[in-house]
Amino acid sequence: IELAKRGASFVLQGPPGTGKSQTITNIIAESLAAGKTVLFVSEKEAALNVVKHRLEQTHILDFCLPMHSHKANKKEIISELYRTAELGRERVKEDALIQLDKLYGSRLRLDQLSEEIHRSIAPLNQSVFEVNGELASREQIPHFLFPLDNVQEYTKRRLHDVQEMIVLLTTNAERFNGDRFSPLWNECKLPTLTNENRYTFKASITPALSADIQKVIDKTASLFSSEVAISWAQFPRFVELLSHCAHGENMPVSWLATSQDKLESACKEWTAAFEEIHSERGIVESLFQSNVYQYNTSILLRKVDA
Repeated sequence: IELAKRGASFVLQGPPGTGKSQTITNIIAESLAAGKTVLFVSEKEAALNVVKHRLEQTHILDFCLPMHSHKANKKEIISELYRTAELGRERVKEDALIQLDKLYGSRLRLDQLSEEIHRSIAPLNQSVFEVNGELASREQIPHFLFPLDNVQEYTKRRLHDVQEMIVLLTTNAERFNGDRFSPLWNECKLPTLTNENRYTFKASITPALSADIQKVIDKTASLFSSEVAISWAQFPRFVELLSHCAHGENMPVSWLATSQDKLESACKEWTAAFEEIHSERGIVESLFQSNVYQYNTSILLRKVDA
């Protein structure tokens, strides 16, 4: 529309439903408001009718004159010219003026927003629009958090240095020991796991303990067909399970002769009983002190009976 107002020649192109007819209607309206005469032609009559209908909806069809149609004749054209020539001036309604004021205010706000979005901001001397464009072009790239202090003071030179360090980090990442996504760190509560955190953790345990833990994991993995993945939080329970298996009795021969369905049914009953006992034990622990289990219940019951 702005190009048409400035007298520039251009081609408006687009698939159906993208607003071409409405844009043409707006161009005609803007040109008429500027005192210009518009000739609108089309290969297809349907396109003429669409624009004519839109002009009629905006109440400016009185400014239009169909010049070519198989239905038109000289008498109708002269009558239409006479009718429009005799039209008197109409005062714009107050509601329309209020609406125009609202539109004007909206345009000012939009212009201000556009100016702010495209204004260069020191010290990078880039606009919000440019920065958002760069971020959008990198939308599919995974995010990695890097703590940057006083980021609002970064110059282009400083930003370039940071980018160089990130590139250097990516080329040397395989040299760092440990894997951020290893099962060992699955239950880590830190928001970000840095190399400093990892090294501090490794320094807090002895090499011998670390080697023993790895031996336990390797030995267990050799007993299973699938890979064993254990986190640090799970390791104590894992050791407890292995200890129970090591000191437990052999599987009863009767189990081998029992159907799997009966074994599963029995396991469900034992699990339900265990959960009930565990729940009641929790109630006791919430109501009494930890030494409650040391009391001789038979003596207490005899005192109650007496």
